[in-house]
Amino acid sequence: MRNNNPQLTSNLYDLIKVGNEINELFGGRSVHLISLVPGGVIYSPSRENITLARRYFQKALSEIISLFCKIFKIF
Repeated sequence: MRNNNPQLTSNLYDLIKVGNEINELFGGRSVHLISLVPGGVIYSPSRENITLARRYFQKALSEIISLFCKIFKIF
């Protein structure tokens, strides 16, 4: 896909980055979260982190929908 549409690929990687940043806000790190346990979490995010995550979601939502449509239009 990178060779066919480099901009689309770049946008997808940007969304992965946003997802990793949200994971870091809620789990302490971006990969292999340490705060999730069966039935809940061991870490409660601060109000500031929740607000920041909400901004990330709002920023990414329209981009996610647009990319989803572009990806499946290719196939």
